[in-house]
Amino acid sequence: MADYVKKVITENPKSISICFFIEQNIVMEIGKKIKKSVSNTFGKIITRLLPNIALMNGYDWEAFLNYYLQKNHPDVLPNMETDPEEGMYVAFYSFSTENEKRADKLINIIIEVMENESALLEKIKTDGKLIKWNQDLK
Repeated sequence: MADYVKKVITENPKSISICFFIEQNIVMEIGKKIKKSVSNTFGKIITRLLPNIALMNGYDWEAFLNYYLQKNHPDVLPNMETDPEEGMYVAFYSFSTENEKRADKLINIIIEVMENESALLEKIKTDGKLIKWNQDLK
């Protein structure tokens, strides 16, 4: 399994968490490219001057994944809750056999998205304006 995504099963309460670690190098590099492609002119200036501010945080990854999953993999969404943070995105399910299958599929989706950078960036280029990014909520 990729080092930027991990499945954790807790006992009390019994649940399944999928942790997507934003601060891993591959995720940060792809995040910079995504931010550059979706930023407005002011955002592009900031991206050039202060590249570390232009990182995709957990809230931005949540925005992307919400859009992507609804459009391409709605079968993983039932019973899923999320808790994004600056450096991590977490999806969690209550424990059941069905939810564990959903969680495993979500891991595979995240890996597929991250390992196919050109397809991800093309998707962002095509659909980026349809996504409710964290920056749009401010």
